[in-house]
Amino acid sequence: MSEQNIDGREHYRNTANPVRFFVVEAWAALPLPLIWVFKSWTAVIACVVSLAFFFYLEKKGMTLANFIRRMRCKISGSHKTVSHSKRRYL
Repeated sequence: MSEQNIDGREHYRNTANPVRFFVVEAWAALPLPLIWVFKSWTAVIACVVSLAFFFYLEKKGMTLANFIRRMRCKISGSHKTVSHSKRRYL
């Protein structure tokens, strides 16, 4: 869904696309340098698992901030308690 003008140029509101590193967003590719620093199979597995997780989030239409916010809401629950023990001083 690309908004283009009649002459083929991009529309000015279509400039906030996320930065991509090949297929995934750039923040999801941050674990990749672990393979170059720590040359072990555990680093490769950790990178593949984290890339798969971030790719899954992207396909669901979420960012990492949205996922953290949603998990925080799930952990806290839907029932909120209110403390009425504060005294009012006149």
